[in-house]
Formats: sequence, C-alpha cells, structure tokens
Amino acid sequence: MAEAPHTNKDDTENDNQDAGEVSNRLIRCFELVFPGLSRAEIRSANMASLARWDSVATLNLSSLIDEEFGVQIDDEELGLLISFDLILDYLTEGHNAS
Repeated sequence: MAEAPHTNKDDTENDNQDAGEVSNRLIRCFELVFPGLSRAEIRSANMASLARWDSVATLNLSSLIDEEFGVQIDDEELGLLISFDLILDYLTEGHNAS
C-alpha cells in the first residue's frame, strides 16, 4: 500500500514566514515611493487605483526592488507588474535572489 506524501509542517511554516518577510520588505519599498499610504492601501495598490503610480514611480520602485531583493526586473516583465500583489507573486515565485 502506498504511503501518503509527507508534508513537513515546519517547511510550510517557514514558507509562510518567508512570504511574510518578502511582503514586509516590499511594503517598505512601496512606502519610500508612495509616502503617506497605509500598509492596507499599499497591499491593495495597483496602477489603476493609484494616480501617483506613473512611469517614474515604476522605475523608482524597480530600483528599490533591485536594491532590496537583488532582483533586476527586465522591461517586459516590469510592464506586467502593475500591482502590489503581482510584484509580491513575482518575488515569491522564485525571482527573489536574497
């Protein structure tokens, strides 16, 4: 009889902690580019809902992400990362170098 795959609870907790740490670090990047936004506003931020999120803000955010995470986002990908959630997904799906 085959055994069920073993899931290590500690690994799942570490993944959640890692994702939480990435989220907190990304929030700090957003706070520098968009001062005055609450953490809740940052978590729901996207280009359509935040008038200050223009091409200059995108470049500033990209630069901060590069510094904070060691990740250089190419121009094609940068054009697709139009919300906090999409950037967070990008960083947590294997593009996070540190």
